[in-house]
Amino acid sequence: MIKVLVKNLRSKLFIVPLIASLLLLSALPVKGQSGDFLYSYVLVKPVTIDGAVGTGEWADAYKQYLGGNASTFIFIKHDSDFLYILLDVTNDTTQDNVDIGYLSFDIGERLIWDLEEQGFSIYYYAPWGNYTKMHTIENHKICCHPEFNQTKHPGLAGEGGFGTSPDGPTNHTIFEFKIPFYMLPPLTGAAGESVGLYILVYDYITLKYTDWPPGATYPWQGKGLDTIGDLVLTGNTFISHEAVWKEFKFYVYTLSNSTVSDFNFSQPDKQISFNVTGDSGTPGFCNVTIPKALLRENETQSWDVHLDGSSISYIKAENDTHTFLYFTYTHSTHYVQIIGAEVIPEFPTATIPMLLVALTIVLVFIRRRTKGVQVGH
Repeated sequence: MIKVLVKNLRSKLFIVPLIASLLLLSALPVKGQSGDFLYSYVLVKPVTIDGAVGTGEWADAYKQYLGGNASTFIFIKHDSDFLYILLDVTNDTTQDNVDIGYLSFDIGERLIWDLEEQGFSIYYYAPWGNYTKMHTIENHKICCHPEFNQTKHPGLAGEGGFGTSPDGPTNHTIFEFKIPFYMLPPLTGAAGESVGLYILVYDYITLKYTDWPPGATYPWQGKGLDTIGDLVLTGNTFISHEAVWKEFKFYVYTLSNSTVSDFNFSQPDKQISFNVTGDSGTPGFCNVTIPKALLRENETQSWDVHLDGSSISYIKAENDTHTFLYFTYTHSTHYVQIIGAEVIPEFPTATIPMLLVALTIVLVFIRRRTKGVQVGH
């Protein structure tokens, strides 16, 4: 399929063949059988669809390396109304005549050529000079094509850009999509829903590309039904956990697509711990919010996060009062330990001045009583 697309793109009149190729690519079946899955996490941080990766903007999204010689990462998240997707093409470091970011969802009845597919593309075309051309392909017909001067669907947005990201410090191609669920039936935003998905990223000049699932074939090749992947929406659970020490009570919050249980705070061990559980083999994540007055790191010792006794990597954010730790894992049942450097003391700092004042009063009282006592012989 890639060879066919390359041949079309090299045509002198490449725009018409390009659109024709995208129309063909949208003929994909729902609910693929390839065994390849992508997931979407519930949105926590808002996204600006501007073709640029803002600081922390996609940190709460599901992330996967799709590979290919274009070295593409995908980030996916959703809220109750929209699906958000970032294609971060870290090895496409040139702004060429045509750069394509394409998504195809099959919303039909698991049939080949059922004319119930939905495709979205963003591509850079040099005469236009920007990435702002969003195309929608519905039932094999171009909709919202800029040259046809049609109105976009409410809420639909797509933007491409050229810049850096956490995974690519050199300027490279970036595609961002915001797709309303009403365009992707049967998706409604509920946890557990899924839809067939194919992805293509292509650089017209360098011929670098990423396709997902890797090496996927298509209906007209007789193998389409068993090579398309699936996108699955996950659900997140937000829980408030009590951490009690002496007469003090703090709240630690977890936001996760796992079942979080058996929360515990240990002052002597300077740690909080809990279990996370999910369907075996699926991706899991947890975002933990910890009050600094309870547990924190310091200048000489950072946080240490353990999964089943082994240290794992994490992403940290913070404000004046709380620390936010984000980490991922593959589901089964895991034991999580988060160990800090400093913990609420045996006698909290705020109580020490009061204790000193009380002790001073007692000492003065004892001294006066002692002066008034006469020792007899």
